[in-house]
Amino acid sequence: MFVCMPKPAPPTVMPRCERLKQGKLMRGKMMPLTKVVIAAGFLAGWAANSVAVHAADPTRVRRTLQNDYDRMNVAVSKKDLNTLFSYFAPDYVSVDATGNKLNKPQNRHILEQLCCHVKQITITSKIKRVVKERSRAQVTVESTMTMIVINPRTQQMIKGVGTTEYLDEWVEQKNHQWLLRTNNVLASRKTISSAL
Repeated sequence: MFVCMPKPAPPTVMPRCERLKQGKLMRGKMMPLTKVVIAAGFLAGWAANSVAVHAADPTRVRRTLQNDYDRMNVAVSKKDLNTLFSYFAPDYVSVDATGNKLNKPQNRHILEQLCCHVKQITITSKIKRVVKERSRAQVTVESTMTMIVINPRTQQMIKGVGTTEYLDEWVEQKNHQWLLRTNNVLASRKTISSAL
């Protein structure tokens, strides 16, 4: 004759973090010390390398900033000022060849007006030199712009081509994004043809 006995309740399992806090980690379940040391060394090395690559590698900084210039140029060609100005620091200042300064809102206002009359615009930029110091980078860059503008009075199309060399200062943020803080014109040459 069989007697049905009630099933015993499963033992209460304390979460691992609680067992660690109370010093009740079960014997035989601990990770061997060598594995702990190897894992910690790997993680520490990975973290150090990822920070070092962002902070110290000038080739990576140059490549990152060149990509930023390329994206800014695409935004200009699409007249996408929101994307363009997302690369500018809040305290951004541009300085022309005569020393005149414009802040971020002033630059945006000028570009909004210009976009009303521009039919087509293309810009290419090439970094010539990068000097990085801590979270700042001084960048010498040459940009060539071709622009077709409609004269609002005559409705005639005017083509302008200009090459400008800038000394830009970029500032690295905590999330490793770079923002353009200053844009100084070093030299500029332009050609304009009024008939197309």
